Amino acid sequence: MTAHRSAIQAYVDALQTLRPETVDALMALCRPDVHFRDPFNDVRGQAAYANTLRHMFRKVDGLRFEVTHLSGDDDVWCLAWRFTGRARLLGDLELEGTSLVGLDEGGKVASHIDYWDATEQVYGRLPVVGRLFRLMRRAFRA
Repeated sequence: MTAHRSAIQAYVDALQTLRPETVDALMALCRPDVHFRDPFNDVRGQAAYANTLRHMFRKVDGLRFEVTHLSGDDDVWCLAWRFTGRARLLGDLELEGTSLVGLDEGGKVASHIDYWDATEQVYGRLPVVGRLFRLMRRAFRA
C-alpha cells in the first residue's frame, strides 16, 4: 500500500467514525491550512474546518458518515458517501454526495471539497421553499 493510499484510508476511517470528541484526531490528518467546502461552507484552516464539523454535530443528531466508494491515485481521491442523521428542522436525513480530497506530498489532507445537491436533498424538504423548487423543476423539465 502506498503512503498516500494509507493516508487517505486513515482519513476515510476517521470520517466514518467521526464524533465530536474525535474531531481533533481528524484535524491531525490535515494540513494547518486545509480547505473545506460544501454547499453551505467554504473555510480554510484546521480551526475553521473543526468548527464547521462541531457545528454540524450540534445541528444533526445521530450523525453518521459512510464512505461507499473510494478511488484515486496519489494526491487526488474521490469519495462517494452517504450522510445520515436527524436534523431538528428537517427530520431524518439521508444525503448522498461525492468529495474530492487532495493530499499534499506528505500525505496530509490539503483540501476536502464536497459535491452534493442541497437543492434536492435539503432545501426541497423545507415547506415553502421546497414547494417553490418543485414548481421550478416541473417548469424546466423536458
